[in-house]
Amino acid sequence: MMILIGITVTIYLYARKAVKNEPLKGNIESFLSSVNVRLSLYKNQKPKLLLNSLLELSRKVMLYSLISYVIIRLFPDRIQNYFVNLVAPILVISILLQVSISWIHYHNKTLKEFFLSYPVIFLLFTPLIVFFMGEYFGDINFDITNVFYPFKSLIDKIGIFYFQLIWFVVLSISFYLGTMIIAFPIYLMLYTLIVLTSLLIKFLEKYIDIHILDGIVATIGLITAFCKIYL
Repeated sequence: MMILIGITVTIYLYARKAVKNEPLKGNIESFLSSVNVRLSLYKNQKPKLLLNSLLELSRKVMLYSLISYVIIRLFPDRIQNYFVNLVAPILVISILLQVSISWIHYHNKTLKEFFLSYPVIFLLFTPLIVFFMGEYFGDINFDITNVFYPFKSLIDKIGIFYFQLIWFVVLSISFYLGTMIIAFPIYLMLYTLIVLTSLLIKFLEKYIDIHILDGIVATIGLITAFCKIYL
């Protein structure tokens, strides 16, 4: 990571200071100036709006990652493994962003969509589904206690319907709390990062008479150097 940051900072400094040839220098300056304007506007945006934009971006990245994965499967194994290692982390990150932001921002809607999806409904009502399949296909000895063997004694003791109720409650709570445990820390980290970045941009604009990007790159460079020396 430190090496990647160092390379990025070096490329930025080279683009800003070393390139002299036109029109390349003009194109670079124009691009960096447009980014600088966007950063200046960014500091006044509400975190919720920025997170909504990130949510939309994560949806697109997730879709493109899935399409890329399907295409990659057509490549030879050696090339396929290399590109899968690149695409898989991007796909996982986009899914985590999607789940985290939508779970917090649109909690009721996301919760409803989640628990009304067919896979989740099937999981929540699996005991009853298996039981009625056993009743229907009784001639092939399809017993629910064979499927839920660890719970055999509990099913025999309380019956299938009470077992279904316990299964539903425990699984629902587990799904809810599990998603919350994943979503809330990620959302909090993103919200904090947005606020800190906004404060950094305001500080750079107020106290340092340079491009915002220059200030950000310089700050990253100092932090990287500090970590490299003392950590």
